[in-house]
Amino acid sequence: MKASFASACLVVALTIAPAALAADGDQIEKVVVLMRHGVRPPTNTADITPFAAEPWPDFGVADGMLTPHGAEAAKQLGAWERGWLGERGLFTANGCPAPADVFAWSSRELQRTTDTGKAFLEGMFPGCALTVGRSAGSGPDPLFTASETDVGRLDLAAGKQAILERMGGSFDAPKLRVAGLMGELETVTGCCAVSVCQKVLGRNECRFDELPWAIEPSSEKRNLKITGPLSTAATMSQVFLLEYAQGLPADKVAWGRASNRADVVRLSELRKVKYEYFERVPYIARRGASNILAQIATALTHDVGTSIGLDLAGPPPAKYTLYVGSDTQIAEIGGILDLHWQAEGFLDDETPPTGGLIFERLRRADGSRSVRISFVTPTLDQIRGDAVLAKDAGPSISPVTAPTCGEARDCPLDRFAAFIGERIDASAVAQPDYR
Repeated sequence: MKASFASACLVVALTIAPAALAADGDQIEKVVVLMRHGVRPPTNTADITPFAAEPWPDFGVADGMLTPHGAEAAKQLGAWERGWLGERGLFTANGCPAPADVFAWSSRELQRTTDTGKAFLEGMFPGCALTVGRSAGSGPDPLFTASETDVGRLDLAAGKQAILERMGGSFDAPKLRVAGLMGELETVTGCCAVSVCQKVLGRNECRFDELPWAIEPSSEKRNLKITGPLSTAATMSQVFLLEYAQGLPADKVAWGRASNRADVVRLSELRKVKYEYFERVPYIARRGASNILAQIATALTHDVGTSIGLDLAGPPPAKYTLYVGSDTQIAEIGGILDLHWQAEGFLDDETPPTGGLIFERLRRADGSRSVRISFVTPTLDQIRGDAVLAKDAGPSISPVTAPTCGEARDCPLDRFAAFIGERIDASAVAQPDYR
């Protein structure tokens, strides 16, 4: 029988022994996390409705919002992470942290990021009522989606050229690469509605793979977007994964036609390919995520005399800094720094709900400091079942190495800072207001 969440937290608290050093003898001084929000329904069901013959299932909340199931999964991950970091000396075994020890910030544009952060921190520090901040105002957040604002505005011609170069000069190679999966997706969805075929091709019937591909400016003409089958396929395949993660019955996951874990993971290759040809393209990634990467790096370095070479203030000093955004920022940071990970049960470089990058700053006995990067995520079945995460049944932890340090697990702090300073686009960085 699954233990209650409260019981799980008590077990975690009682089994953590205070420690001053990490398991390998290095002292853990600071942690900065960039995590994706938890399980949500489609962000805009109306956009994908014409591409499916049957209605999309109901998640019980409005489009784009964190579901209660997703919140519970975030709590479970938070409880586990408290134990993981507590064993290594960052926090005491129980009780609330000092007010200055934890800082959390989310995207103002997406309520699901704030709600995920709150659920995660409640799991990590039950009853402590920690808050998750967000910047004032509305609309795209320059810290999380800089390329949707003037901070990271693209040169549209340069961006299109960079995308086409990654594709090999045209859409031919990516079309060939996804042809089989596109055919499978068409079978699953029953695409396409007469309205789509008439609008795009001027006839009543059409196949999904006949729809045109394009690279177009976003509505505000600051950013670009890939439009057509690849973008729509990426969205729909992600919805299937979210349906599975939400715990929907098998006949509700992809209408029962691709309903098991292997099915949804295989189809998620469509989203991975789209990210490879957009979010992970270095020019696109630098314009979109240099701003938040600069803040992560500054948080890791500002108090020890190391710099990434910018006159920039970081977030308030804290032992644990949490940023909650979306998979876009995580993929873009992967593109900027050429980072890769292999989470258990997922495709390489995939960012599942509540998955994220964890940056640890370590201090060795000789006083030198280094950075260790991991990608941590619950498995898909753990999210689906709201599993209690324990020491012997925890989430997937994937080591991530930075190219500047080769295969070394830990990267010297000064080398890591210099590497980030070289990779980010300083013209796409602005000082956030954390008030």
